[in-house]
Amino acid sequence: MLIAPKFWKELSSAPDDVVSSAIANTETMQFKWTLQEDLLFKNFHVDKPLTKLTRSLGARLPDIIEEAQMAISAYLGPFDDWKAIPVSDSSFKVIARTANRLFFGPELARNEEFLKLSIEYTTILFGGANLIKNYPGILKTLVLRWRTDIVAANRLAKKHLAPVFKARMAEKKRYADQGQPEIWDKMKPDDSVQWVLDASPPEELNNLTSLTNRMLHINVAAVHTSTDNFLNTMQVLSLMPELQQELREEILEIFTRDGGWTKQTLAHLKKVDSVMTETARYCPGASTRTKRRVIKDFRLSDGTLIPRGLTVFWNSAPYATDPEAVENGDKFDPLRFYKMRLEPGQENQHQWVMFSQVNTTFGTGRHACPGRFFAANEVKTVLVLFLMRYEWRMASNHTIQDIFQGTWHNELRAARQDVVLEFKSLAMEMPEILKGIF
Repeated sequence: MLIAPKFWKELSSAPDDVVSSAIANTETMQFKWTLQEDLLFKNFHVDKPLTKLTRSLGARLPDIIEEAQMAISAYLGPFDDWKAIPVSDSSFKVIARTANRLFFGPELARNEEFLKLSIEYTTILFGGANLIKNYPGILKTLVLRWRTDIVAANRLAKKHLAPVFKARMAEKKRYADQGQPEIWDKMKPDDSVQWVLDASPPEELNNLTSLTNRMLHINVAAVHTSTDNFLNTMQVLSLMPELQQELREEILEIFTRDGGWTKQTLAHLKKVDSVMTETARYCPGASTRTKRRVIKDFRLSDGTLIPRGLTVFWNSAPYATDPEAVENGDKFDPLRFYKMRLEPGQENQHQWVMFSQVNTTFGTGRHACPGRFFAANEVKTVLVLFLMRYEWRMASNHTIQDIFQGTWHNELRAARQDVVLEFKSLAMEMPEILKGIF
């Protein structure tokens, strides 16, 4: 059931025992069959680990930068002259490898088999779930095993992750047996695998399948959404060379002033952030947001009664570009949010990580994406590196409207995969303080 956008706040703030995000998304993703039914009801792998991820962003930024630089060099490299690149494949590899550095450590991040799985898993999972939910319960397991690649993908993930889990737990036990648990606490890896292990109840630590499923769930949220937003932005910028140059000038100014890479430096890139936010407004990941299953009769403020058992959401995408809802909402203005931040008292508002009725990328309230700050910093880091290494232009005759249209699968939208861009290495004089950092 669709509700009007004006009711989004009532829906998102309603108690979980009245409307449930977990039930709605468990059904959408068919988690009972694809991963595990309690994934969103016992979500210890999400809240605490991703809170740690956010808190460690400053300290781990050098790792993000290093992995992104290495991935860009490996999958694109320098170009003396214009060269056409199917940018989707390269972008997925760069974003996935950079994210995996913080999630799984450098060894798994650079493992090509695991990288391929990280990139493909979202499509495997969503495609399989869409197929399975069309069948009655008695047939779902058969469909899962015979008509989807989910079982094979889950098995491959466990092949790579189970040894990591076992090694970490064995090391912890070794130090505990020696009466030195504090040494392990100081030396243990600082990544999502360890954060999930630390957050896991004792009974979960022996369930390697469940631990693997939880890491796959984190991976789905991190890789696909970030790459999609990055691709949309790259495609838009390919048609706007003057805007590319304006963003480079902002990067030079801010990085020179701040002395190089810091979390604060990325936050100060207001024009870069504005381009990402405006692109997300025109290129949403879905046509609807705030999906909830009503588990108790729920009454809206206008008196409308929504009965128990319905799934409700609001149609966010049309609203975001409606000129009656947003001033000049039907016009793409890449610096729209930058100009809004120039207003007194608005300097720190209107950022990509912040929810509004026209910027719904990361959700809002209790169910906002807990990894949104990592995603924003990662995408911004990779975009800065591309801007300072390359210039690029459209090579496949797609228009801005083609980019905005994207590719739709039911209510979900993805960036176009058929766009080809031409890249050329950038010849640019750098201030002494910035030489070698991009």
